[in-house]
Amino acid sequence: AQLTITVVKPNDITYGSIVPTFSVSYSEFVNGETEAVLTGTEVASTTYKQGDIVGTYVVTSTGATSANYEITRVTSELVVTPRVITITWSNTTLTYNGKAQIPSATAQNIYNNDDIKLTVTGEKTNAGTYTATAAINNSNYVLNDTNTHSFTIKPYDITDNVSFADIASQTYTGLAIKPSVSPTLSDSTLVFNSNDYEITY
Repeated sequence: AQLTITVVKPNDITYGSIVPTFSVSYSEFVNGETEAVLTGTEVASTTYKQGDIVGTYVVTSTGATSANYEITRVTSELVVTPRVITITWSNTTLTYNGKAQIPSATAQNIYNNDDIKLTVTGEKTNAGTYTATAAINNSNYVLNDTNTHSFTIKPYDITDNVSFADIASQTYTGLAIKPSVSPTLSDSTLVFNSNDYEITY
């Protein structure tokens, strides 16, 4: 008699998962017989090992024999899907410093310390609110919806950080005098034009 042994389709697993347990089903036994009449135990297995890359792996079975049945075996497939990465963002509130800035991103749920080559783009210089975007270069992983995050560059408060050199003595001319001033900020000379300041006394 003909007997078909089929590997039951396993659920998909994600990259880094352990090898699942497989099972088989039997069809076309006669006279109410079951696998108990077979010699040996049918065992399903695959070439997949924990840590193997994303892809599809064949699952086969072998082990059972019978003098009364001609056995046909049907294989199945184990699908390994990308592992989902969550991004944790930090330094999302920055202060203007005249240089391009961007927040920091850290990837979570990495398997076995893999190098995922995480990059962050969207750096900005001027004060404002912007969006940073994280990306990876590893086909065994995908990013979830935490891959973008807003960040703010606040204006630099110069109130307590500007100093002025002494203003040179002026000679009375009968006209309004606006002497030149030399403010400094963090050891850098600021350039003011005549409309940038008022002198009160």
